[in-house]
Order: sequence, then structure tokens, then C-alpha cells
Amino acid sequence: MKCEIQGHQMNISPKRILSAPSPVTLLTFSEDGSQLLSGCSDGTVLIWNTRSWKTLQTFQTNSVIQWVIELIPYSEYVLQTREGAFLIKKGLALTPLQSNITDMHQGFCKAHYLNTKLASPQKEADILIRSYNPKTGFECIRSLSLREVGSLTSLRWVREGKNIIANYEIGKMFLWNTETGQQLHSIDIMNSPWALDWDPHVSIGLVSGPHNEIICFTITDDYKSLRILKSRTLPTEGISEIKIRYQSKAKVACASSWDGTIRLFSWMQPEKIKSLGALKFHTETMNCVTTSCVPIKMEGKELYMIAAGSKDERISLWDIYNED
Repeated sequence: MKCEIQGHQMNISPKRILSAPSPVTLLTFSEDGSQLLSGCSDGTVLIWNTRSWKTLQTFQTNSVIQWVIELIPYSEYVLQTREGAFLIKKGLALTPLQSNITDMHQGFCKAHYLNTKLASPQKEADILIRSYNPKTGFECIRSLSLREVGSLTSLRWVREGKNIIANYEIGKMFLWNTETGQQLHSIDIMNSPWALDWDPHVSIGLVSGPHNEIICFTITDDYKSLRILKSRTLPTEGISEIKIRYQSKAKVACASSWDGTIRLFSWMQPEKIKSLGALKFHTETMNCVTTSCVPIKMEGKELYMIAAGSKDERISLWDIYNED
């Protein structure tokens, strides 16, 4: 089923605005909500305190920041750059994640970390799977390879790390069994589907990319095949990132759009992809969006926050659809 969304802007202002030294390319909240991690196109990483909204740390790499995760609270971080390098920051030191591994994937595919397992793009279309041990570090488990599918554009762990959803440049989505390395199923999605997120509680995900379309999909109960639930046409082309907030009763899906808006969709009935409107504040392309996993104290309230980053070198923080 395919429907069209008639976009309308919502008359809501950000709760707070943060300034960055260059276009913002990455945002993620720490698991406990105490920090907001941001990456920039000039290689700067800023770590913000979500109580005071002051920077706790600032450090520099030599490339666009694509992905970052807090490995050990307040002390260790793993970073991915646009050139495909993976770095680990311990204290003041910033070193390669594994000196004997050349990741080198030049593209938009971001790594994903779940339950001590790291899935990351390698070369053009390979997926490298590593496990993490706090004492010994990262160790390679296996590599998943495909040919003649173009570049790997996005990936997500599902089923508690037993499967991976992976999208490829030619417009196909694959379901992998990571324990056997077997390709279980594939479906046609859209060319260059780089925006992807997954709700493990309802086993439904969203995917989009450079086109004016967003697709809702699921995996069958036996985790052997993929199925498209609905496709919606968007008012404008281009979604950079999708984030589903499923932790609260006021569920919502967010999409950072090339037209400078943050598009919102209801997640109460995910398969409908019901449009709630668009938040307009930024003056240039939206590069990234994220949501807090836990409520953050702001203005005397405990709120699930949405953070969005733009090419205009600003980060906006929003209070949207929180319970009264």
C-alpha cells in the first residue's frame, strides 16, 4: 500500500540550541541520558552534559565523524569516520580500534553495536562482526560478503544480535543469520537506502534515502523473511537519518530531512506511518537526529528529548509528545 503525506509545519520551538564548530554529522545520547555526543564534519567530537548543556570534553580526529558509541561510561568511546576508520578513545589517547584490521569503507553506512557485538561496514559491501570483551578488547568473529550489490548503505542488529538487516546501494534489503553467515531473504526497497531504524519490541522498521519515500517493513515471526507493510510518499526528497523512539507511551518516529525539517510520524500504530507534521527551525539540510533512551531533566520536568543536527552548525533539542 502506498500513500502520500501532505506536509505541514508544527508551531513548536526548540527547548535549547547548541552551537558546533562545523556542520553536525552525528548525534547520540548516552544510555543513562547524562551526555549528548556530537560529531562534526571537521572531525570534532563534543560531549555535552545534559544537565548544564556545557561541554565536558572536546577532541579532534582527521575526518568527518559518522558514528560514535560510549563503550565504558565516561571513559571509553568508539568512533567511526567517513573514510571507514574505527578509533577507540581511552583517556587522552585516540588509537585504531584494531591495528591488524583495515576497515576502510568510504560511504554513509554507520556501524551498530548491540549486546557486546559490533557490526561495521568493510571494503565496499562486506559486514565485519566483532565481539567486545572489557579485558581483551575487540575480536573478529566473522565477515558477511556479497558481490554485485553496490556499496553497503545501512545495517541494524535485530533479534538480540542473532540477525542483521543490511541495505545495499542497488536497492535491496537482506536478512542475515550472523551465527551461520547465511543469507535468509532479500526484498527490493529503493536505491541507496541509507536511513534505517528498527523497533525490537514490535519487530517493525523504517527505511528511507535520497528519494521522497519512506517504507515500513517487518520480519516474519520465524525470522526467515522480510515483508514490506506500507510505503508513503513524502513532500520533498531526501532523508538523512531515521530514529524510532519506542521507550515511552508517547511513541514517535523522527526523520531528518534535506529540506531542513524534522519529520515526525506516530509510532502508536507503526504500520500506518501516520504523519504528525514537521519541525522547522534549521536553515540548511538536516544531517542527523536522535532520541534519548531515558527521560532527561529539563526545566523541572523529566522529558524524552529529541536532538537534531544540521549543516547550519547547530543542534536543536526538542520536547515532543511527552506525557503530561
